[in-house]
Amino acid sequence: MLPEGNSAFSTVVSRTCDCGQIFDCETSYNTDGKVVFNWGFRKGTTGYRIYRSGYQNGTYKLIGETKSNTFTDKTASAGYYYYYKIVAVSSRSNYADSAPYRITAATTIPAVKNLRDASTSSKNIIKWDAVKGADGYLIYMGDFNCSADDMYLVDEVTGTSYSAGGRYIAKYAVVAYKDCGNDRVALSVPEYITILPY
Repeated sequence: MLPEGNSAFSTVVSRTCDCGQIFDCETSYNTDGKVVFNWGFRKGTTGYRIYRSGYQNGTYKLIGETKSNTFTDKTASAGYYYYYKIVAVSSRSNYADSAPYRITAATTIPAVKNLRDASTSSKNIIKWDAVKGADGYLIYMGDFNCSADDMYLVDEVTGTSYSAGGRYIAKYAVVAYKDCGNDRVALSVPEYITILPY
């Protein structure tokens, strides 16, 4: 549980909230590298307000409102941790809004696009479009029907192609990365491709 921030928003009102706090909040990432929040639906709400801070005890600013139980943060910078508070808005009055639900999330960079098979008769070759802001790409490989957990790192490249030493059936994953300094690295979600027989 994160401690209270120092913004006016963080002040706890004395009245008992009519709206329950959100629950089952989970984070995921879209192919643009943006963090996506999903949570359980609450009755008696007109929507939800999402606040964000760059520091655990910093000032939380309103970054969006939604009537659904999902929200995508489209303005966070890649490679940083952010602190969020999500408030269920009561249909009765502001004083009946829920207590804030606190969650921390790190942002990533966009996934590679247009990943394609450019193999020849003698070599496995994959190519992709450059990701803006990426410092390089991690190449993972596995059997053609393997799971993501069974893939292993085979190379790290700065260009937009990878060539294997032979021609064979294989599954590849390409992950873009950005070095954010201070031992922080932002990784994209992986994109997959399977190389079939020539």
